[in-house]
Amino acid sequence: MRNVVVLGAILILAACSSGGDGDEGVDLKRGPADALTSSDGPGWPKDQAGTDGRQGKQDIAPDSGVKPGDTGITPADVPTPPPDLVGCVPYCGTKVCGSDGCAGSCGSCKTGEMCLESGVCVPTPGEPSPGALVITEIMVNPYSVPDSDGEWFEIRNTTPGALGLHQLTIRDNDGEDFTVDKIVQVGPGEHFVFGRNWDPNKNGGAGVNYEWSGFTLSNTQDEIVLEYKGFEVDRVEWFEPLWSAPVGAAMSLPEAKQNAADNNIADHWCPASETIAGPGTDLGSPGKANPDCAGCFPSCEGKVCGPNGCGGLCGQCGTGEVCKQGSCIESPGDEPEEGDLVVNEFLANPVGVKDDDGEWIELLNLSDKTLVLKDVVVRDDGSDSFTIDQEVVVEAYGLVVLGKNGDKDTNGGVSVDYVYSGFNLANSDDEIILEYDGSLIDEVKYDEDQGWLMQDGAALGLDPWVADYELNDLADAWCPATTPFASGDLGSPGEENEVCPY
Repeated sequence: MRNVVVLGAILILAACSSGGDGDEGVDLKRGPADALTSSDGPGWPKDQAGTDGRQGKQDIAPDSGVKPGDTGITPADVPTPPPDLVGCVPYCGTKVCGSDGCAGSCGSCKTGEMCLESGVCVPTPGEPSPGALVITEIMVNPYSVPDSDGEWFEIRNTTPGALGLHQLTIRDNDGEDFTVDKIVQVGPGEHFVFGRNWDPNKNGGAGVNYEWSGFTLSNTQDEIVLEYKGFEVDRVEWFEPLWSAPVGAAMSLPEAKQNAADNNIADHWCPASETIAGPGTDLGSPGKANPDCAGCFPSCEGKVCGPNGCGGLCGQCGTGEVCKQGSCIESPGDEPEEGDLVVNEFLANPVGVKDDDGEWIELLNLSDKTLVLKDVVVRDDGSDSFTIDQEVVVEAYGLVVLGKNGDKDTNGGVSVDYVYSGFNLANSDDEIILEYDGSLIDEVKYDEDQGWLMQDGAALGLDPWVADYELNDLADAWCPATTPFASGDLGSPGEENEVCPY
């Protein structure tokens, strides 16, 4: 009986060994053909498709008819990968064309279509011709961010069809240039923005479609030339004194002048008037339609600093310098202290022009020092306030005028030394408080119900005989002006006040 059991065990062992060489007959690894089954499509990170989320925002992807996850290819269509791609797992996701990441293809586009980097087929765009692309807005001198981050310019497609920008060259006359090296296009009538930094958190809030390098925009004289396959598409050349690039505002071309002939004329451009991304940002409309010019054109002839007459600056002075009559001089360095600087005259309710244009505040230096007003805060007891962010200088016993509008043609004829925003003067009662480095310099709190003689169209002036930072708290120290100036309103902005008749 024992011999039978032994013989049965031998037969069982022989049967197990007759199927091959052990585990080598079972393939536990997936081959290239297995990797392309439909179960492998969804679930892989989309970033493996190699798409670029920054450029090509203007691209319009038509309905390709291919469902997400359908690669449109079979394993037989995929060539054998080279040795360095052995083990590579192809992935197409929603791509219907272009590379699968493993030397294969996700498919090809129809005749008359092109494949974008995102793997989408779109109609092949036209090629730029002279005048088809027009330069419409240029930010050469940002204020809220450095030039290296905040410079940008905008072009517009003036044709009824999409235009491809691949291989478009942008240059100046001094050897700086870059060439668009991505497959991007701009739709009919649409805008496209080139910038030095695509990140809106660093570039001042601009929506940049293509980031360049090796190209800068000079504040005083430079060129932007668009070229395609050796011929010129458009150019803009700006230079002082005919052109003036405002500080903190783009040079903007209104829609009526957006053609290759009119954008060469300085008078057709004006400073942008809308904030790029809300309060605290520079002015411009990158990627959007430009507003019409309001009729103010900056002028900086003979000036290297100071206001340009349209709410912008002709330039800023270096450390240790201040701007005086358009020139940078060594800063006297005197900071205002309590009682040095007082509110001397203000117009709260002009009638010759709108409040938004005609309100102004005059300050008097009561000291024998030349004062530098940079970083002086002007506020009320509510939420209105602004900080003087320029080197405004007031000579000993001199006057300085702060206004809501720096353009004499629209502000009632006032020569404004500093233009502010974010601060309004109520007609009957309000406060004007001056502070520096957290300390009070002067304050005036006027109230019609408390005896202050507020009069429509007349500035309220401090009597020169009682000019004092404590006495100007009293209603009796003030009286309405009686001398008319340019707009027909009454006052003496920038000049000595009238003596009150009582």
